[in-house]
Amino acid sequence: MRRTRYRRCAAVGARSGNMTTTLITGADKGLGFETACRLIAAAHTVYIGCSDTERGLAAAELLGARLVHLDVTDEDSVQAAARTIGDDGGLDVLINNAGIEGRTPDGEVITAADTTAELMRTLFETNVFGTVRVTHAFLPLLQRSPAPVIVNLSSGLASISRTTAPTPRPTCIPVSHTRRPKRPSTWSRPSTQKLSPPCASTPLNPATRPPI
Repeated sequence: MRRTRYRRCAAVGARSGNMTTTLITGADKGLGFETACRLIAAAHTVYIGCSDTERGLAAAELLGARLVHLDVTDEDSVQAAARTIGDDGGLDVLINNAGIEGRTPDGEVITAADTTAELMRTLFETNVFGTVRVTHAFLPLLQRSPAPVIVNLSSGLASISRTTAPTPRPTCIPVSHTRRPKRPSTWSRPSTQKLSPPCASTPLNPATRPPI
């Protein structure tokens, strides 16, 4: 049933024609995979950036997406992906979705006792420096688009104000924030969207059932 649904997404997109070109990092599973499916169904051209080639090929075939090898922690990989997409015609939307989370060997959330400098270095390399590395590499392509957009995925748990509030608020609610330069002469620069998606099963929670 799940495979049939994703094939249907690809078929709808093929019939509707292309609109914009989007790159989604870490899109071979989870939220990135689901986002790709919905964009393809809406007739967007979608590249899925994956560090695992085998999973990426399977996901691209299932979705009807274009695959580009992209490891956000590797500068050469990111630059090669940017050249590939540039040679194919350019980019309108960049979705920085790739991210990892620290877990104990049995899948539990780590505590202060489990947190080490090496663990934090690994997390920051993907979740922080990886986002900066990808954005920097693809910015020249985005600046050539008539309506460039950068989307950075976040979460309620990343909000200090929310997690420390006396009365905790729900963290799984959609939140959008847009920043545009104030001067009209610079409006051609990419707008930046910060999104916290609704609750969903992903490889980062126990309810996960990977689509492929």
